[in-house]
Amino acid sequence: MKKSACFFIIAYFLFFFTACSQKVEQQQTTLHLSVGERVGIYTGDVYRNVPHGQGTFETKNSEGITWSYEGNFQNGLFHGQGKMVFPTQTYEGTFKNGNLVNGKYFINGRLLYEGGFNPASNPYLYSGEGKLYDTKGTLLIEGKFENGRPADKQHLLSLCKQIPPAVLTQNSEEYLNQLITVNGSVKAILPQVAKNGELSLNGYVIALDNHIQTTALIYHYTSEANPVIRLDDTIVVYGQSAGLVAHTADDRNNITLPSITAFYVDLIK
Repeated sequence: MKKSACFFIIAYFLFFFTACSQKVEQQQTTLHLSVGERVGIYTGDVYRNVPHGQGTFETKNSEGITWSYEGNFQNGLFHGQGKMVFPTQTYEGTFKNGNLVNGKYFINGRLLYEGGFNPASNPYLYSGEGKLYDTKGTLLIEGKFENGRPADKQHLLSLCKQIPPAVLTQNSEEYLNQLITVNGSVKAILPQVAKNGELSLNGYVIALDNHIQTTALIYHYTSEANPVIRLDDTIVVYGQSAGLVAHTADDRNNITLPSITAFYVDLIK
């Protein structure tokens, strides 16, 4: 009798969990992400028809660019070890309640950063203990990061090399992702919303000087609604070289300019 009862209980739980937990293939699924709802194709484990366990999800961002997530899910959210892959960017590491909290960031397959991220502000900005690398894999700086930049400003400034924009234009690959500093007079301030994966980084672009050979585009991300930098201000920029970018000038001609992702911008009185 006891054996029959045990067998019945085991059979019941096996049936229960099999009915609730199963695998699906190429199923259209809507996930509620921090950036909003995303409809995509899911393959993997589900529990009560919700992604739960190992799986892959492929969807498009608000601009129609395809991206995917592969890894662990919990109650329909990215949770545990996983990887988000965009056309040129990859994030992999530990996710919690849908957001990356610790991991690695790659651009075109090259490791650029590893460490903490802060989903409370922007899950794609560096936050906490981390390491920043150049495209050759050389460690540039290690320590605490806040709002996407090294927290120790003086230490960062001591590592930045003074590079004229004209030299950056001629040797963009050599200085790509290096810590550099440039200075000049602000000749244009352009509204800028840069896509980093799924979220936008609010900021603006600063064009330095008039002559094309001494112009650089500075991508400066800020939480302020309006930039504190004004036309004709003389500034010093400390940041990371981001390579050459195409820019449409006032005469609507396309020109190629070096760009810098600014960590700090100082006004020269």
